Amino acid sequence: MPNSAISVVSEAVKTPKLWTILRWVAALGIITAGVILVVRGESSTSDQTARFTEEQQALRRAFGVFPDGSQSGDQGSANATARESIALLAIPSIDVDVVVVNYFGYSDLETAVARMQNSAQIGTEGSAVIVGHRTGFGSPFRNLDGVKIGDEVDVTLRTGEKLSFSVTRNTIVSPSVDLSTFDNKSNSPQVILVTCHPEYSTAQRLVIVAELRASAMESA
Repeated sequence: MPNSAISVVSEAVKTPKLWTILRWVAALGIITAGVILVVRGESSTSDQTARFTEEQQALRRAFGVFPDGSQSGDQGSANATARESIALLAIPSIDVDVVVVNYFGYSDLETAVARMQNSAQIGTEGSAVIVGHRTGFGSPFRNLDGVKIGDEVDVTLRTGEKLSFSVTRNTIVSPSVDLSTFDNKSNSPQVILVTCHPEYSTAQRLVIVAELRASAMESA
């Protein structure tokens, strides 16, 4: 029989009962580590959501329009954020109501959705591209895949003007796609909403195209 301690342990591990126990211990360790990671992830997500909500409130107060239609411009709130809210974006079908800012850097997406500055101004000729997170940082576009053709996308500008867009396209594309391919031939105003796809992945992009409704164009 083996005399060294290493050999004894080696032989013991070969016994079915002890081997089963060791496998259970290893599995328990993996599960525990997984639970710790999940808890940390949920805590991080919770912190991101809290920050997103707080900043959205500050941006909205500075903007001066609340969901119930009340007006309350607050200079103190305007000083609470270095960015200017340029519009309010609402998608009733998926219960989205979020402040839009201009995109200067990735951090802008941590507390709002943002209009890419190389795209058109919202409501003017051409396409205004608005990007937002699908998961993390408030997840403003989490349910964007639930938007259907014909759904309404409403935008309130800082001037108080309200624009109504109608969804004309819902598609999934490569991250490298040229979004100018979604411009319409007439160059009429539209918004293009972009987020990652599928959920919890950056492999593709979900693109929603919505054109300004005729009635809104006539009243502009």
